Amino acid sequence: MKEAISRRIQYKNETALPQLPFQEESLTLYCRNKTIRPVKKRILNEQRLELYINGSFYANMTCSPGNTTELIAGHLYTERILSSPGQLETLRIIREEDKFHVFLKTAEKKPLVPLAAFPWEEEQIYRIAECFEGGTPLHEKTRGTHSCFLAREDSVFEPCEDLSRHNAVDKAVGKALFAGVDLTACILFTSGRVPVDMIQKAIRGRIPVMVSNKIPTRQSIELARIYNITLMGLAKKDSFCVFHDSRR
Repeated sequence: MKEAISRRIQYKNETALPQLPFQEESLTLYCRNKTIRPVKKRILNEQRLELYINGSFYANMTCSPGNTTELIAGHLYTERILSSPGQLETLRIIREEDKFHVFLKTAEKKPLVPLAAFPWEEEQIYRIAECFEGGTPLHEKTRGTHSCFLAREDSVFEPCEDLSRHNAVDKAVGKALFAGVDLTACILFTSGRVPVDMIQKAIRGRIPVMVSNKIPTRQSIELARIYNITLMGLAKKDSFCVFHDSRR
């Protein structure tokens, strides 16, 4: 499916081609022991997206360069503008510099209902957390990104990174949708806190388990209980906390 979608992306000029995710800068490092020395650091680039849907302005977005198609598709899905994976077949994107014109067929939205209990295993969570602690490529180079993994049974899919944790989730969801992965059978692992707008992405994406290396807010825990999303935090390779367990 990804190849078919990729052919629907049109670039109107060469300035629209993706930029590098980072560039090296010469900086001055000041130390408490009174030493001052030159250093080189890899600094993240930002990409600005001006998004239009079926001719109408939708939003301005800022993201890390790369996986833009996945970001747009994942965002539309976790915001329920795309209400089913089948709508991806109608997706077409035209890029003109910073403007992204998205065309798709709308469909009737079904009401969101609580998810069924999901049979997760402790060892799954430890393995995913261990993969996360192993680091991700862009974060290792820049120390400036959030990351997101999707896992299913014993498989951990390639991580997605972005300067925004919301975008990292959307990129991971978009990649999974293009690959035909059933999100209702996945565990999502994200870096950073889990406020309401993050747990809502799992709810709208119908992802039954959300795990973070940080903690959720009280309101996120309440939403997880309402929609029966298993919500975990403070996840490490040898421990994690469960804030809501859909099995109980």
